[in-house]
Amino acid sequence: GADSRHADSWASHIAYESNTPFVSTGFWHRAFASETFYWIPNKNMTCYNCVLGRMNSNKPEKQLYYTNQQDAEKLNFEPGLSVDIEYGTTIGTKVILDILNRDEEHYTTRILDDYGQYILTCNTNKVNIGGEDAEKFEKPLITLSLNVERQDDCPDCGKKE
Repeated sequence: GADSRHADSWASHIAYESNTPFVSTGFWHRAFASETFYWIPNKNMTCYNCVLGRMNSNKPEKQLYYTNQQDAEKLNFEPGLSVDIEYGTTIGTKVILDILNRDEEHYTTRILDDYGQYILTCNTNKVNIGGEDAEKFEKPLITLSLNVERQDDCPDCGKKE
C-alpha cells in the first residue's frame, strides 16, 4: 500500500523482520506496464530490497500523476489509464489470494504455480504512451516472470534464512 520504492523498501524490511509475507504492485510511466513482487517467509526467497529496493530507495518521492513528463500542463485525459491500473492490481490481488490460501487443501492457485517472484506485465507497447521502455515489449498484454537474485550484502535476506 505504498506509492514509491522507498516506502516499499521499508515495508519489505518490516515484513522480513516480522516474518510476514510481502507483496508490492507498482506501475510504470502512465501505467503502460505493471510489476508485482512477492516474498514469503521461510521459503529461501529473495527479498524486495535485493531486487527493487535499491532503485531510488534513498529518494522518497511522490508522483502526483502516472507520468514522467516534467510539465504537468501537457498531461491529457487518458480514458484507458484506469483499466491499465486495474489490470495490474488484479494480478497483485491474485498473488495475495494465493499467498493467503497457500495452506488450504482445496484451494487452486491462480499465479504462484506459474510465475516467479517478480511479475512484469505490459499493458501497451506504444512508445507514445510508455516511452522508450515500451519498446522492450514485442506486443501488449505480455506477462513475464523475471528471475531475481539475492544480494550477499543485503541487510535482510543476505543473512540467509
